[in-house]
This record gives sequence, structure tokens and C-alpha cells, in this order.
Amino acid sequence: MQILSAIILLVGISFLSCVRDPCEGNLCENLGVCESGRCNCPDEYRGDHCKEQVTPSKIRVNSVKVTRFPATNQGMSWDATDGPDIFYKMSEEVYPLSQPEYLVENADAAIDYSFILVPFDLRYVTSPYKMELFDYEGVGIPAQKMGELSFTPYTSENRFPTTIVLDDGGAIAFSIEVEYIFPHEMD
Repeated sequence: MQILSAIILLVGISFLSCVRDPCEGNLCENLGVCESGRCNCPDEYRGDHCKEQVTPSKIRVNSVKVTRFPATNQGMSWDATDGPDIFYKMSEEVYPLSQPEYLVENADAAIDYSFILVPFDLRYVTSPYKMELFDYEGVGIPAQKMGELSFTPYTSENRFPTTIVLDDGGAIAFSIEVEYIFPHEMD
């Protein structure tokens, strides 16, 4: 009886050692995890090996920082006695979308400035947006535009950066801190 039990045990061990792991050789990318031979992909990716990016439903902007602006207005000071009082405006097409709650007073072009804002969403992630930077002149006086640039917040190759750099080589540049919202997260 002991011999029969030993044979059954050996056959069982031999059989189990021949069973192949269904995840062996299955290379899940982009932090995907193989489960029962299939890739379980994070929200941002899909496909057999988690290679294909999923387009987000919207992108939430949590902060805006100006990283470059002109020190002068065609060789003249922006303000007569001190530095410019700067603020940005972001628009989708012609529709205003965001501007900071407070402007930055007496800004120095050698320093990056973060604006205080209420987080907001970019709803059309593959469409162009416009960023403009202004010098506030006072109540009833039109602000002077320091520069503008256009950008598209999402491309299928961007790999979901949490900081998007907006820099076309012109007079102004920004960086924005973002998070990506996917369809199932909107429920």
C-alpha cells in the first residue's frame, strides 16, 4: 500500500511539474499584470500586451506655472516703476476656460511663477488650446499681451506625463501639472 501511495505521489508531482504557467512568456507592458495567461492592463492602456494607449475623457489641470516671459516690452519696461503684474488666460478655441484667482505682482523674468487656481478640466483632449500671458495695467486699462501659444494636451504617444511643458520657442512658456480622467472614472 505504501508503494502504491508513493507511486501516485510521484505521478502527481511529475504531472504538476509538466503543467505550464499560462503567463510564462506573456510580456505585459506599461505596468500590465498577467493573470491566467491574459494581461490585466491599467486604465491608461489596453490590448493583448497593454501596448495601446486609451484616450482620456478629460485632463484635469491642477497647476499652471509660467517658466518664461519677456523681461521688456520691445526694450521698454512693462511697468514704469516696477516689474509686470502677470496673469494667464487659457481658452479652448474662442471660449475662455481659465485664468488665475490672483495675478503675480512685480514679476521678475528670471523667476518661474506658479499661479493660484481652482483645478479645471480640458474636455477636448485632442483639440488645440491657447495660452496667453498678460501684464495687468490697472482698472479700466487694457492689459498688455506678453505672448501666446497654442497646444494640444494629448497625443496617442505622450505616455501620460504629469507635467506638460508648453514651449514653442516663443516669448512665453508654461508648465502645467495634470491628471488624466478615463471614462469609467467619471461614473
